[in-house]
Amino acid sequence: MATRIDRPSARVVVIDETGHVLLFKIDDPQDARPAIWITPGGGIEPGESVVAAACRELFEETGRQTTNGALGAPIAVCRGDWEFRGVPLHSVDWFFGLRTTRFEPEVDGYSDLEREIQGEARWWHPDELDTTEELTLPAGLAELARAVAREAHPSEPVELAWLAV
Repeated sequence: MATRIDRPSARVVVIDETGHVLLFKIDDPQDARPAIWITPGGGIEPGESVVAAACRELFEETGRQTTNGALGAPIAVCRGDWEFRGVPLHSVDWFFGLRTTRFEPEVDGYSDLEREIQGEARWWHPDELDTTEELTLPAGLAELARAVAREAHPSEPVELAWLAV
């Protein structure tokens, strides 16, 4: 059995003025598992701070710039094991909240891999997340989105359950 590789990531729960959260549909043509909806974000590069990674990833995946100060401290974290194209991974995903006006994500900063697996972007109302049969990551995203919309920032990051897919 292959050793699990640590893959920490930084993600941003982007909330528009109507309380909707921006999610991307990930559908890997090399994987039989169902598509999953996730927040903008990705891997933290060596030597990069978690908040700097969140800012960089948000820009790369949406074209939207923000600052470390605008994101502040992480609001949530989830941990879990998964596999990507035969490579076993362990992730610790740190989530930041950002309220903004609705925008159309730009894909100019996508990597080749992102162009291959990252499909449509959609603004979801938290109530839709409560009732959808589609997979979303992390578990508890609807409540987290509601908290960001209310500008409720916990003193410590909330521990969210990992969704095994």
